[in-house]
Amino acid sequence: MIEEISGTKCVVDPGGRVVWASYEFDRWFSRGSKKAVGKSIESLFPGLYKECPKGVVIPHIDYKGLKHFLEARCETTYDENGKEISSLISFKDVTLLQVLLNISVLTMSTTTPVALLDQAIGAISDTFGYRTIATMLYKDGYLELAVSRGYSPRLQTLFTRQKVSSEERGLAGRSAYTSTVITKEIKEGTVSPKLLEESRRLDIHWATTIPLTDRNGLLGVLAFSTSAPPDTDEIDLLKTVCNQITVSLRKIIFEEALVNARNELELYVDLMCHDITNAIQISLGYMELVESDASTTNYGYVNCSMNALHKINRLIGTVRTLRNAPNVKIKDVSLKNAIDSAVSVLKCSRSAEEKELSIITDNITDIKVRANTLLKDVIYNLLESTVRRIRFHGSIWIRTEQKDHACLLILEDSGPGMIEAPGTKPHTDVPAVSLHETPSINMYFVFSIVKNYGGSMIIEDRIPGELEHGNRVIISLKCSESAS
Repeated sequence: MIEEISGTKCVVDPGGRVVWASYEFDRWFSRGSKKAVGKSIESLFPGLYKECPKGVVIPHIDYKGLKHFLEARCETTYDENGKEISSLISFKDVTLLQVLLNISVLTMSTTTPVALLDQAIGAISDTFGYRTIATMLYKDGYLELAVSRGYSPRLQTLFTRQKVSSEERGLAGRSAYTSTVITKEIKEGTVSPKLLEESRRLDIHWATTIPLTDRNGLLGVLAFSTSAPPDTDEIDLLKTVCNQITVSLRKIIFEEALVNARNELELYVDLMCHDITNAIQISLGYMELVESDASTTNYGYVNCSMNALHKINRLIGTVRTLRNAPNVKIKDVSLKNAIDSAVSVLKCSRSAEEKELSIITDNITDIKVRANTLLKDVIYNLLESTVRRIRFHGSIWIRTEQKDHACLLILEDSGPGMIEAPGTKPHTDVPAVSLHETPSINMYFVFSIVKNYGGSMIIEDRIPGELEHGNRVIISLKCSESAS
């Protein structure tokens, strides 16, 4: 078991030379010499003397080859003139606390249970010096070997898999079943001949297993071996360490499950979008054949059906774009070019042609904003959502302004305007919906991308209090450094 370093103090002169040391200091830090007095503290602990007044935690390998963490603190004595006489340096063993801290932060530096356990048992092995140590993860009624230290290939084969059962011969399986710590001597008659032979070769005589459990159930088992049976204090320390491993492991497993669920969901969305798109294209092909032969009476129905299919196609395209939006790099983009591109596409759409829509873009200046290639899609979705509300012979006015460090895109329409979605606050996640429709994916797309740019969006009545005369939408974007 690890022995705590205590009672270790020394006094150094202003030059950093040790002038007095306690017996325990000599025992732990003399590095083969009988006395530490006369040595430079820098030679014993490089860099310590400069950091010590602030309090510092340093790693230390003791004469047994075990790793400790020591908190060093200095108390400096001065004469009546304020001149430094000496410094008393005292050390406190904080190994267990540091090991617990190191294991807790593994949730930030590792992404899989195996990676976390590998570093965790490495820290335990360095600190406690076990001949062999391993962890097994629980899955579907069995424990499977995850990582190990000191295990020979033969020993790994013998401990690959154990059933969680009271009848299981392996300690890990029984320990997991009973949720208790089990320590057992490895001797003839208690283990298989192969395991006994390999244990004797590795000079292993005792095996201990500690379940990794929390209130949500079993996660795995920690197993280690020693030449002598571990005492109660050592087991209690390891239980504390195992509790921290369990907390960190549970978090990693939960996050891994979320990632897997997300990847699976994205796969389903991709497959669904692909299959739906194919079905729509086939339907459109047949509808075009029907359209060419449709009578005047039936033409309106065919046209409505084709418009609905085109709308579904656009919806799928919008969803796909929205999913990929966070990965598109932010850069300087011409706001005018994005507006021109969106307007050009919209003018070719059926809805714009049928409504004899006029889009006026006389007051647009060439401003550079912080956005990306999706900016034209943002403007197109905003325009398309607006077109769906406008009556025949409607108008849309677009202009740009620069105000302080913000670049404004202002879009006004002839109406009717939008109303707030029932049960939502004005101008939040889905700022508004049409008088005649459920919340629009187009508006959600616009709001999400603008938010990703670090911008904002406001929707208000074009003429205050008169909803029938349309809306004014103001999108505020960050100007590029050259523009501002």
